[in-house]
Amino acid sequence: LRREGFAFRALGALAYVGGGFGRRGLHSVLEPAAWGRPVIVGPNWRGSRDAEALKGVSALTTLGWRKASAEMAWHWSWLLENSRLWAQLGAKAREVVSNGSGAANYIAGFVLEVLQKAEGRE
Repeated sequence: LRREGFAFRALGALAYVGGGFGRRGLHSVLEPAAWGRPVIVGPNWRGSRDAEALKGVSALTTLGWRKASAEMAWHWSWLLENSRLWAQLGAKAREVVSNGSGAANYIAGFVLEVLQKAEGRE
């Protein structure tokens, strides 16, 4: 089932990421952004570093508390009718993810350096 969901997200044109209407916080916006998809979220998105980065390049659309489903339907229709804009926003989303990658390698290198110093193998 996980593999099927993964393929479905890869094939989708747009993404709505949940959690933006709840108290617990927004779910991760990175996966759809990595696939180059413009992202739509509910009004509780602030505090998510990744969502803020996407919003900064206009690759994240936020819905209001009222008439959210109508807003989402309009935005999706508008983007699907404007394929050039859809592609530009998707590229910006992918770029945000790409620019933020590499942290795992950096942290792993730092941890190895600290461990080597602790063992006296500088």
